[in-house]
Amino acid sequence: MTKHLNALLAVLICIPTFLFAQIPPSCEPPGIVTPAENCQSACIACSFSEYFGTTAGWQGDPPPPGFCSDIQNDQWIGFVASSTSATFTITPSNCSQGYGVQAAVYPAGCTENPLACNPGCASCGDVPTIFSISGMIIGNNYYLVIDGYSQDQCDIAVNVSPAQNAMPIGATPQISGTNTVCPGAVYNYAVASVPGAGLYTWESSLPGVKFNGLAGPVTLGAGGNAVAVTVPGNVNNTQMSICVTPLSSCFAGTTKCKTISISPTQTTTIPPVHICAEDAPYTLPWGVVADTSGTYSIGYTNASGCDSLVSQTVFIAPPIVTNITRAVCLGEFVAICDTTFATNGNFSRICTSFQGCDSLVNLTLVVLSPVAAIINPDTLLSCSLQQLTLHSAPSPGDKEWKDLTTGMLSSGDSLVVNHAGWYALQTTSAGNGVVCQVSDTIFVGVDSINASPSAIATVSGPINCIAPAILTGSSIFPTISYLWAGPMGFTADTNVVVVTVPGIYTFTATGLNCTNTIAVTVLINPPLVTNLSHVICQGESVIVCGNPYTSTGSYSNICTSYLGCDSLVNLNLLVVTPVASI
Repeated sequence: MTKHLNALLAVLICIPTFLFAQIPPSCEPPGIVTPAENCQSACIACSFSEYFGTTAGWQGDPPPPGFCSDIQNDQWIGFVASSTSATFTITPSNCSQGYGVQAAVYPAGCTENPLACNPGCASCGDVPTIFSISGMIIGNNYYLVIDGYSQDQCDIAVNVSPAQNAMPIGATPQISGTNTVCPGAVYNYAVASVPGAGLYTWESSLPGVKFNGLAGPVTLGAGGNAVAVTVPGNVNNTQMSICVTPLSSCFAGTTKCKTISISPTQTTTIPPVHICAEDAPYTLPWGVVADTSGTYSIGYTNASGCDSLVSQTVFIAPPIVTNITRAVCLGEFVAICDTTFATNGNFSRICTSFQGCDSLVNLTLVVLSPVAAIINPDTLLSCSLQQLTLHSAPSPGDKEWKDLTTGMLSSGDSLVVNHAGWYALQTTSAGNGVVCQVSDTIFVGVDSINASPSAIATVSGPINCIAPAILTGSSIFPTISYLWAGPMGFTADTNVVVVTVPGIYTFTATGLNCTNTIAVTVLINPPLVTNLSHVICQGESVIVCGNPYTSTGSYSNICTSYLGCDSLVNLNLLVVTPVASI
């Protein structure tokens, strides 16, 4: 037995790890029957004629398909069939409840109904459980499950007749099947059933070859001596080989290979076509209708008996839809496909793309139409109306006014004016990155009979110091006479005067038929005199108006006071030299 197991191990080393689960291992040491908790973990007894054990200490798993009762404390024994039929006798003894056992035999995998099942009985504690099975395939694995009836715990003695002793694998015959294949096609290959073999491992020298739809190598059970071989579609090779190895869980046979020629596939590619969405679907040369982009193929049979492929790639352009939102100033337009649009609204236009396909353009157009219209005032500036309000016509947008005489700016729907001159209104509207501006101007005049001088007096220069004060008066109207009057009989008929006496000064501006007078107060303060005396040590200093002094003496400085006037500062400084003595 040992030499057969070593031979099997040598074969399994060449089989990928993920297939080990497909070939249940034989029990160790050889010749010993070793039960397991479930079918999936049971080893295979290479010699199975009898077994002595107990139902005590086993766990209950969910019952497999078709079991004739419930499962409480089942155990599983795997074996290799060496005959097509067998009788199993399970004799219980020393049962704790007097119920006995129940048993069944399952084919490999335990996913199908059992070949036979004996449910036992409630009073079968000393009665042998006997059942026979037929239809086993020599070399295949089977599993005997023994369970205590209603969880009864009994000693058991199992007898199998005839004994199921795994047979050595016979010689591997030649593989039958075609000697020439075509890429992408499926072919049937087989070997005659090998005595003692229940499993067959198929593999190929060409990557991508499939056996019964599975990538090789593949180990197959019952009926695995015949397979459907799928040749990969894209093959540059001219030859391939397929090999088969018959085996069981206890023995391995010899590997037999077959060399096969590959006839290359001929492919004809028709130039691609580009179809607009509105022209779809497209009918291919062989009558197939294509309604989506892709490569379409059809197979023919060439002289070698292999498929000859004809293919064509179809490009169906997706519908072209462009959504545009634009803004223009009033009087401007947007052109789409030789059509102009100049009003607010949503528009659609079918154009032709550079590829010659229909292109739907959806336009949302906003027309910005700011209005700048100054409403003329009903009257002019006069002595009785020294200010008036300019209004703009109602419209959206930002509005800015400008006094063209003074350059002053303001915003809003109206502007208050108090002097004659030109005024401008600019209205701005913006949207989608577009800025539109319009403007209007108006001249505000003066009533020629009741003209208002609107006299204005301003003061420049220091008015709180000894220096003279400069007074400036003005009026916005032409042909104006001016008159100043002040303390000590001061008079002047110019708009700018220089005064040195404090007091109240009046400024009168006279127009054609009206006069306006304002007053301004001039305050002239006397000079500010500050006397300072300081005593400092040798090496120190006194700073007056930014000037440093370090020696004994009297000093005078003219500074600037917080009022902005001159301030006289007199300094008497005494510098003392320290004397050191011990």
